[in-house]
Amino acid sequence: MAKPTMSTLNYNEGGTFIGTSTTGAIALLSANDDLLNTWADEHLLVDGTVGRVLRRFRLTIADGTNAATIKPKTANLWNGDAVAEENNLAKSGDTGNFSLDVTGSVLTIDAAGLTGNAIAQLDTTVIYNASATDLNARGAVAGNNLTILFTNSTTAAALDLTTLVDTGEIRLDISYITSS
Repeated sequence: MAKPTMSTLNYNEGGTFIGTSTTGAIALLSANDDLLNTWADEHLLVDGTVGRVLRRFRLTIADGTNAATIKPKTANLWNGDAVAEENNLAKSGDTGNFSLDVTGSVLTIDAAGLTGNAIAQLDTTVIYNASATDLNARGAVAGNNLTILFTNSTTAAALDLTTLVDTGEIRLDISYITSS
């Protein structure tokens, strides 16, 4: 295996160096510059299948223009999907890229809005919550979609997003893996 041309190189404990090649692969070099290993972007295996992709985006949920609706959108943070804002998503509604269950507590980011099919949702973190309600957001994969269940932190009762966003936005950072 030929040593890649390195664009970054940092000292690693044990006398080795780790860096990023000009092709985006990660390489581990010995102290005397011998190539020890490489990890290309496509080596994220997850379930043993080559081609899985790690992604991260910010989901913003705002109050919709119409009463009892929400306005979700996502913005790329790292290799993530930027799903355009969709206004007036009501309970039991589906706008094509987003859907909301009958209770208003489960928001789904449909596979149509994602690059590749969702394989795993690794992390769902509430980073901003304008409502006065302490809430939890639990992410999961259902089919090829990403789902987020919103519950009260104290009682674990499901929370209605169409009511929560009346006082302002809720923002979450979500890390997930897709099939491609």
